[in-house]
Amino acid sequence: MMAKFCGGTHIPTVSPAATQIKSKPRVFAVCDLGTFTGLILVVRSSGTRLIPVVEERYTIDLLSGKGRSGRLTGAALERATMVAKRFAQVAEEQGADKGAIVCTAAVRDAPNGTRFARSLQELTEYPVRILSARQEAALSVLGAMSGMRVSASPTIIVDIGGGSTEVVFTEKGRMRFRLFHCGAAKATAEWGRAIGRSTVRSDRYLRLSESVFDDLPKLSGRAPRVIGVGGTLVTLAAIAGRLKSFDSKRLHGTILTLDWIVRMAERLATLDQPAIRRLIPFDPQRARVLTAGTFLWAGVLNRLHANRVIVSVRGLRWGVAVRLSEQGRL
Repeated sequence: MMAKFCGGTHIPTVSPAATQIKSKPRVFAVCDLGTFTGLILVVRSSGTRLIPVVEERYTIDLLSGKGRSGRLTGAALERATMVAKRFAQVAEEQGADKGAIVCTAAVRDAPNGTRFARSLQELTEYPVRILSARQEAALSVLGAMSGMRVSASPTIIVDIGGGSTEVVFTEKGRMRFRLFHCGAAKATAEWGRAIGRSTVRSDRYLRLSESVFDDLPKLSGRAPRVIGVGGTLVTLAAIAGRLKSFDSKRLHGTILTLDWIVRMAERLATLDQPAIRRLIPFDPQRARVLTAGTFLWAGVLNRLHANRVIVSVRGLRWGVAVRLSEQGRL
């Protein structure tokens, strides 16, 4: 049974493959206030592992109603506050030793973002950190790679969020980072209401999505290993697997091919919002941004000459949890 809250859904606790860490048994809590989704994670360290105790996700859509000034609205603060208060409650109930709230592109880019974050901190008494794009990327890589099989070959981690996309090239312990100021929610707003109303426009959206990533370096040789993070990709994996609810064990490590993603983007472009909501097994609010997000995934994989992507259900919040467990702070 999934309980409704703040326009989102409560995800029952699950136990995906544990993260390898070195720490004494403690409890760590993380709230990731993304552009479109608010995520709560509580983990317990056991020996060399991090075990999830609570996982919850809520739709907060911080860009909704955002004016030309780019300022976050009072309604956006209210939605974020509800999730932050829920986080504080859960962290206290679970006896968290350390906790943190992190904000990403929507707050980072807003003229009133600092005041927004300060308000959340005063309400919850938990530290609120507005991450730089580089910090966000590094922590996303740390989280995305957790529970994944280590590979000696070069790996690209792509995190398409609501307000931005981070692409990180990793090889032999080194990282190269590219930031793109476009995510599923921003693309939905910028590409207009016409998206999702005609198959004639599918080619146009594919061209638009590829143009977003024009600055990516051209790769040579065999197709790269790509690990993907973000709500759009997790939702697509759930649709592909015909899941009835969120199941991190089945989703983490799922492989989606570029051909399938392109076909799904073209299909979504023909559907109205009620039809898209019926496709989504959880978080139906994502229907509004799913089409644009799917085209962005097609665009970035095409630009990288990658024929598939490995889905990670972890990402930023797990990276923050690992960092808290290792260092006690961000």
